[in-house]
Amino acid sequence: PARLGVDAARRRRPAARQGRRHREGQHRAAGDHPAAIPAAAPPRNGVDCPRRARVRSLPAMHDLTADEVAARLSARPRAARSGRGEVPAAVLIPLLHRENEAHVVLTRRHPGLRHHAGQYAFPGGRTDPDDRDAVHTALREMHEEVGVEPDAVRVLGLLDDHLTSTGFVVTPVVGWIPAGLAYRPSAGEVAEVVELPLAAFRGPVRAQTLAAAGFRRIVLPFDVQGRRVWGATAAMLRELVSRLDGAR
Repeated sequence: PARLGVDAARRRRPAARQGRRHREGQHRAAGDHPAAIPAAAPPRNGVDCPRRARVRSLPAMHDLTADEVAARLSARPRAARSGRGEVPAAVLIPLLHRENEAHVVLTRRHPGLRHHAGQYAFPGGRTDPDDRDAVHTALREMHEEVGVEPDAVRVLGLLDDHLTSTGFVVTPVVGWIPAGLAYRPSAGEVAEVVELPLAAFRGPVRAQTLAAAGFRRIVLPFDVQGRRVWGATAAMLRELVSRLDGAR
């Protein structure tokens, strides 16, 4: 009887091994075995890895109108800073539509200026005592630096306040101007007025080390048509594009 029990057990082992092989074959067919490499999950929100973002599929900038910009800027309240000892200032972010797409106006600061010489920036400056508010400051500076009359600017909304390393709290005012205006840059302040495609500030940027004013710093610049835009100006452009693209 014992011998018969051993023989019966031996006969059951091949059947058990066959059952395991059958189950393993099913797992391999489904990709559920230790050697299988799982397929990459589809990216969420256009991001396929933590450090490298993919440009999302979004409406083209040529579809952007002043009304659409105003609606997107009003979609959420902005973050304002006050009462912290910073010097209040404002800039105008002028948008316009030409060549079938939205453009943004930037100035290149005069190389002889004491601060931020040669850098690309928005028209703007500190708030004067006679200025009614940040919008008044931004329109006044646009007129003084670029020669655009305040009546030619349609104010669309405000971005979050930005605190600069020089102790200013800057309110970015987004405006819309007609295409084809004749700019009259201030000779002592502005070396150049440029109109750059707004879509060029949509893509991901790579951190770079930049030497400026005797210091080395890590920056996230945009390089557009041979022009490097960085610092607070680049940060404002990133926020603007994010707001226009509907990010929260």
